[in-house]
Amino acid sequence: MPIQRRNTPTLEGVTRQIEVYEVRYRIDTASFVARDGRVAEVDTEDGMEWLYLAEQQRVLQEAAVESLYSSHYQNELLQNDECCPELLAA
Repeated sequence: MPIQRRNTPTLEGVTRQIEVYEVRYRIDTASFVARDGRVAEVDTEDGMEWLYLAEQQRVLQEAAVESLYSSHYQNELLQNDECCPELLAA
């Protein structure tokens, strides 16, 4: 069997895939995830993929936000000028 290479997922691509499931099953992802994927109308394999995509979307969104903030403050050093030994001891 040949090795298959997959492209790195993007937030936009994952969101489009999630929208397909939302339209197919007429339920939003937040409701689906809140029920831990236990929706009778949703096929088991589709449910597993949908939960995976929801988690992937969450991680990609966190990475995007983190990247946004870290690129803005990348060159600034944070300094603590206060001397508080009692905080260090805590």
